[in-house]
Amino acid sequence: PVHIYGIIAYLCGDQSTVISMPLPSPLIIRQATECDLPDLARIFDDARSHQRRSGFTQWADDYSPARVLQSDIESGHAYVIATKESRAEGYFYLAFNDPGYDGTGVAWRYDGPFAVVHRLALSSALRGCGYASAILNYAHKIASSSGAEAMRVDTGEANRCMQHLLARLGYEAVGLVDFIWGPRLAYEIHL
Repeated sequence: PVHIYGIIAYLCGDQSTVISMPLPSPLIIRQATECDLPDLARIFDDARSHQRRSGFTQWADDYSPARVLQSDIESGHAYVIATKESRAEGYFYLAFNDPGYDGTGVAWRYDGPFAVVHRLALSSALRGCGYASAILNYAHKIASSSGAEAMRVDTGEANRCMQHLLARLGYEAVGLVDFIWGPRLAYEIHL
């Protein structure tokens, strides 16, 4: 297995972060730009295919996140995991106090400000190597430094990999929620 040594440096003071790993090239977490959209289309296509091979569908075949990703990027809260050469290999969106989580009927454990990770996706080159853990831990740091007291995540009932990851990171399952985007298992962790 690949071992993650942790986040080691900020680059140019622009919120980019190098993740040091035993790979030929380090990876950088940075804010996404419109230039990343072609790579993001590839990543989401790959992630959908992986879901099918794993026996579940969280993102339907007609799920075309182009408009959503464009809006994410414009918000300034979209991030890519990129090679040193800037090729995006992963993505996540960090929302703050997402109104989609209001009125869900779930007994959230933390009432204060919160952040939500949406659309975490990795290319096949990164999947299964511990990068998702490093990305979520980095998202926790961004959220906490922005005043969030908790992180929330939702995932499909059949997405066992994500459920396992969230449990391993200390997230608590808070229930099944019928979001506008469909029924999802909801998780939360105190930051």
